[in-house]
Amino acid sequence: MIEESLQVGTSDDDIIDIFDDVDFALDLDPRVPIPTGIDGLDDLLEGGLGKGELGMILAPTGVGKSTILSKFANSAANTGHNVVQIFFEDTTQQIRQKHITVWSEMSAKEQVKTEENKAMALERYKEAINRETFGNIKFIKMQNGNTTVGDVKRKLLKLQSQGYKIDMVVLDYVDCLIAERGRGFDEEWKGEGGIIRQLDAMCTDFDFAFWTASQGNRGSISADIVNIDDMGGSIKKAQTAHIILSIAKTLEQKEGKRANLTLVKSRIGRDGVTFNNCLFDNEMMKFDVTEQDTLLGHQLKKQESGLKRAAEVYKKSQGLE
Repeated sequence: MIEESLQVGTSDDDIIDIFDDVDFALDLDPRVPIPTGIDGLDDLLEGGLGKGELGMILAPTGVGKSTILSKFANSAANTGHNVVQIFFEDTTQQIRQKHITVWSEMSAKEQVKTEENKAMALERYKEAINRETFGNIKFIKMQNGNTTVGDVKRKLLKLQSQGYKIDMVVLDYVDCLIAERGRGFDEEWKGEGGIIRQLDAMCTDFDFAFWTASQGNRGSISADIVNIDDMGGSIKKAQTAHIILSIAKTLEQKEGKRANLTLVKSRIGRDGVTFNNCLFDNEMMKFDVTEQDTLLGHQLKKQESGLKRAAEVYKKSQGLE
């Protein structure tokens, strides 16, 4: 009787023999990727971020997290996908101007400088958009520090009830969310772990791709490569995410509109790849990754550069030049 009672509520449906239905195991991967619009990155991600996957941008403040997330949203819509872009700190006008920059190739400042510029931006926008192949983007402005994952979910459910099939959500950014009330998260870092797990579960439930961002800690501000240990708050954010793409900029790179982008984590394929000194133009919404290197290779080059610099300083001090 005890043995029978222990079996109540259990099922063998989750127990699978390795020899059962081997043909199914060898079927093509059903993954549906949505491109980021950055060719080198999409190659590494085998097409982009897939539905049911959570991707995270990791970077210090002021580097361009909002800009690259807007680029991802724009690229998804341009390839026929329906996007929801959620933001807390920017205005709807600012976000719209970012998207118009992509289509018009005019910066936000140029767009509003004169009436002629405004007319030109609108004309270029209309020419760039192909209504037959374009998806859509819905904007949602929410309150910073007063929004839970449940609040986000209710907004998305409302859109779905109105017939809007969501392919991708972009949330700028995860640190602006608060933990659900009454869940027992008495410390902020514990709440962060719960928030990211809820977002991950929502990706599966809704079957959409989800891009968000997280602030780096103080060490990330001066780092030439931002890694997982430069993430602020709970490490569970990194553990849960399928993809982590980091952005780092030196002062010289900020002046030259360049950055180091690193694919820190990828459950899809190869990671530990950095794109050194690539184009990262926040103003014009242009990104180009070409030169690849591994994290180890980058570190060795950095050490080699340091040794050369030390040798040059020594020679100069000894009057050997």
